[in-house]
Amino acid sequence: MASHPASFHLPIVARARLRRTAVIVNKGKAPLPFGPLLVGLDSYAMIGARVAMPENVMQLEIPKVYTPESIEPRWARIWVERQLYRPRADASRPTYCLVIAPPNITGSLHMGHMLEHTEVDVLMRWRRMSGDDVLWLPGTDHASIATQMIVERELGREALPELEPGPRANSAWQREGQRLRLAMGREKFIERCWKWREANGGTIKRQMERLGASCDWSRERFTMDAAYSRSVIEAFVRLHREGLIYRDRYVVSWCPRCRTALSDLEVIHEERKGKLWFIRYPFEGSQDFVTVATTRPETMLGDAAVALNPQDPKAGRLVGRKLRLPLVDRVIPVIADDFVDPKFGTGAVKITPAHDPNDFAMALRHPTLGWSSVIAPDARIEAADESLGRYRNMDRYEARKAILSDLANQGLLEGERDHALSVGTCQRCKTDIEYLPSMQWFMKMKPLTEPAIEAVRAGRIKIVPENGIKKYLNWMENIHDWCISRQLWWGHRIPAWTCAACDEMVVASERPGTCPKCGTLELRSEEDVLDTWFSSALWPFATLGWPEPSDDLRRFYPNDLMVMGEDILFFWGARMIMMGLKLTGDVPFRELYVHALVRDAERQKMSKTKGNVLDPLEVTEKYGTDAVRFALAASAAPGTDIAFSKDKIESYRAFANKVWNAGRFVLLNAHRLPEAVREQLAVMIQPVAELGYSLVVSSERGNVPASAGEPRPALIDRWIFSRLASVTRETDEALKAFRFHEAAHVVYHFFWHEFCDWYLEWIKPAISSTPLETRPSVHWINLMRVFAAALHLLHPFMPFVTEELANQLPGASGDSLSLQPFELVRSEALDPVSEKQFETIRELVVAVRNAKAERNIHTQKPSAQVASEDGRLLDLLREHQEAILRLAGLEGLNFTRARLAASVERIPVSSSVDLRLFYDSQQDVAAERERLLKEKRKLEQSMTQLQDQLHDEQFLSRAPGEIVRSAERRHQELSAEHRKVVERLEHLNG
Repeated sequence: MASHPASFHLPIVARARLRRTAVIVNKGKAPLPFGPLLVGLDSYAMIGARVAMPENVMQLEIPKVYTPESIEPRWARIWVERQLYRPRADASRPTYCLVIAPPNITGSLHMGHMLEHTEVDVLMRWRRMSGDDVLWLPGTDHASIATQMIVERELGREALPELEPGPRANSAWQREGQRLRLAMGREKFIERCWKWREANGGTIKRQMERLGASCDWSRERFTMDAAYSRSVIEAFVRLHREGLIYRDRYVVSWCPRCRTALSDLEVIHEERKGKLWFIRYPFEGSQDFVTVATTRPETMLGDAAVALNPQDPKAGRLVGRKLRLPLVDRVIPVIADDFVDPKFGTGAVKITPAHDPNDFAMALRHPTLGWSSVIAPDARIEAADESLGRYRNMDRYEARKAILSDLANQGLLEGERDHALSVGTCQRCKTDIEYLPSMQWFMKMKPLTEPAIEAVRAGRIKIVPENGIKKYLNWMENIHDWCISRQLWWGHRIPAWTCAACDEMVVASERPGTCPKCGTLELRSEEDVLDTWFSSALWPFATLGWPEPSDDLRRFYPNDLMVMGEDILFFWGARMIMMGLKLTGDVPFRELYVHALVRDAERQKMSKTKGNVLDPLEVTEKYGTDAVRFALAASAAPGTDIAFSKDKIESYRAFANKVWNAGRFVLLNAHRLPEAVREQLAVMIQPVAELGYSLVVSSERGNVPASAGEPRPALIDRWIFSRLASVTRETDEALKAFRFHEAAHVVYHFFWHEFCDWYLEWIKPAISSTPLETRPSVHWINLMRVFAAALHLLHPFMPFVTEELANQLPGASGDSLSLQPFELVRSEALDPVSEKQFETIRELVVAVRNAKAERNIHTQKPSAQVASEDGRLLDLLREHQEAILRLAGLEGLNFTRARLAASVERIPVSSSVDLRLFYDSQQDVAAERERLLKEKRKLEQSMTQLQDQLHDEQFLSRAPGEIVRSAERRHQELSAEHRKVVERLEHLNG
């Protein structure tokens, strides 16, 4: 059994902090083996009951409702303060490592974060409990663009405090902040950024701690800390030395608001309704013209040519001629290029190399073309040509209107038509991007993609779900060079210096003393910083000490797992793989799990604009962290977006309360046992190292493990231990495959529907009776073992309520559940025969309950006849008839070895068992018939709707597989209910 030097055993919340009060009466003087329990009780009601007890037994009157707000913060604090989740450097244990997908220091947790952190925490706790030496390494990203924007806005707000908050004020603060940044200089602005980080950068850490993330906070990293920055510089220098990083002038995606270049992945394309304008370009010295179609007339001021496809019939008579560029009166040529789509517009397109990457590539293929930039970094018109004076300093969209007006006045605007556009916007600030020529730093990607592709194809990295592999390979096979420089101040400054005398550029880890070419001392530092994704691409190994050969790097690299959202698979996932293979010679992680998006109940993407955003901290404060975690895990099917709602959280809050109430029932009754019995019980429920728990029977030698030669354990005990072994195995297999929803469903069903609804109800009389034993009964030992194991199963999903209850078990060691074994009942307990026998009994009890409900005789205790041709089956039911009578609410049972005649009101229990009830019928037959007809119509309507949906090809092709399967299951359930209603109507109709 796992242990930890920082052992702890704390009572439940101090009563002074509770809104409700527990009344505790201890008439004896002997100390109790475990602290007072403040819990709730539902179906196991004993509140207000006065039970005769020995004098030294504690009596409790306790509130019913589980209050997570009084428990969760305390455990969250304990886990962090005791540093429970540091790896133990135990060479005998296999290691398991995951480094967090580092959130931006500018943000706070959203539901996507909580889904990811829930999934990771479930896995990390489960791995620890499975015996691994686990490292979950936390940290945050410096978020260059976002942090710089926030600090600039803060400066602007301080300078313009009189503005009322709102969109206009934000824009004004941002502009003023940018001006103040330039005025204060780089060094002071960086100091201001660090101060902001110190004051605000710990928000997500505090939130994660509160939500119970089992990280090793002693290893927390930040992408701008000194050691990590050295790793970034080393990576840049190595890649530059190999020729994989170079500097060149190219047309890049540019954000006019953030004032920096962006990578393609940082540009989000939005579909918008736009226009296609048709403009006449006159031939030089002629009244003829060629009509050009364009969606961006403002860029025509920088046109270098008009192009046609060489296969276009017009090309033969137009290519080579000269045109006069409207409004500018500059001569430009007509050229031919295969890139031009002859079906677009008129087949003739304007070429503006400075403001379109495709046009820039065309200009490289036609080197005689001249070109110039006419849009400035702030998206205003700039040009040296005096003829553009009317448009100079206009915003690009204001200039568009002026240009269209002037073209119309000159008779050169032929027309316009509606046209769908894909407009690129900055991922960070949502501003429409501009394409501008700029000197930037680039990384060659093709040499890096080949080993990264092979690593996935060869299975060295497993991507889950598998549809992520196709997306990954498609992007990697169509990749182009990555612009890694940003025109910002906050970030990792590119380690390059330019000689003021000879323009020699030097890239090095440290600033060189002199120019290596001419020896001058005047070296100018590179102004740009690196793209944040460059530094975060090193995260799996830089966090472990790379490039130094640290112990952590040796033990935990490659990482075992990486978990991320699909939205950063290419931003981050693919780049980590490329950089890991290049710089360390090994994959960065062995498995990559890509989780889905969290959507609202209508499967719409959550957004503040729609007003459907759920704040995880708000919902956890209201419903409890365990409930939210379980709701997320139960919804997390690989490859399927999560439809999330408060209704779903409500249902799992009820489950958390069910766990609490079951614990209250068990532990409250345990308090009623004499002290000596409790002490013996405390010893008997400790799992044996490497063996876990075994089933106990009572024999002449006392309570002993079930084995050959001993009395056979009761069916209920054989069944629950077998189910516990099966559920442990199923949960284990589901988590290995990242099927969180299946694992959650399995433990939910086991705890609520098997442990609570059947096992506890079956043995309730034995443990609720007046405690007169001198030693723990078999019932108590097996119950406490099953309950303790069930808490272990639940712990990865619901750590708070399970930790609280586990630390109230008799003889609790004080160790956290997450440091104790996961598999407490071994596979030897599997007993399919006992499970089948119990299922026969359960089918009978359920059939009786359903029949009583259908006949509206809930409060009656009728007698029943059970008929079957299987004598062994009848013997089984006869052996357990006492429990059947109590659980089914029957007065008596008789057994017939035959099938019931068709003339009687026969209730089918299974293919081999019939049931008949004997009761006082005071039923209004007409009213019952009307009720059943109404129910029949309702069921048929629902079945028809589902049937239509399941025959809809569009639904079948678009809906996730789990949704389709759910609809099919629901249709089967409705069909079964419909058959029962029809059978009941037939019986009423005689």
